[in-house]
Amino acid sequence: MYSLWAGIPAMKGFNRFHTMQRYTERNIAPVCGVLPFTSINVQMRRKVSSSMKSDLHHSIDYPRGDAPQLGVVFPQTAFFGGPDELRTFAISAESLGFQHVLAYDHVLGASKVTRPDWSGPYSSDDPFVEPFLLFSYMAAVAPSLEFTTGVLILPQRQTVLVAKQAATLDLLSGGTFRLGVGIGWNRIEYDGLNEDFSNRA
Repeated sequence: MYSLWAGIPAMKGFNRFHTMQRYTERNIAPVCGVLPFTSINVQMRRKVSSSMKSDLHHSIDYPRGDAPQLGVVFPQTAFFGGPDELRTFAISAESLGFQHVLAYDHVLGASKVTRPDWSGPYSSDDPFVEPFLLFSYMAAVAPSLEFTTGVLILPQRQTVLVAKQAATLDLLSGGTFRLGVGIGWNRIEYDGLNEDFSNRA
């Protein structure tokens, strides 16, 4: 499973996917106007769905016989739109042939007002849509998409409740949800949720 990065900067090591980068630069236009796309970000045209598979998968001998399944990362720190923009994002991803949407999870961010020296990758200024509700909405407007969390921070939640929410989302989306979990790194988030950061592992 591979995910293309939408609306966020290039990550170290991405240059080895230079073929994908050149392809996106040439053939893909922004999904919706609220996202600040850069040269390697996912910019989409409707013609991509069939041509992408032939361009990227042509004459490649995959050991297991199956070509990679491509997905798109929901830009949690860059999405300031509403339901209309979210619907456009989901329907565009679906119509272009992407298999899944991946979303990160954070409940709280540090305030730069009270912590002016904060240097983490996100803060209270970043929106971070809640993944279960995000995917529920997307599943209703783009039913062929699959969904995955990358990752949901499990120790700061009630485990049984998360299991119930994940099972319900998987049921209502037609079995298209994959739950990825992690332990998190942001002590401030744990403190705000009244959870113990020291025993999260």
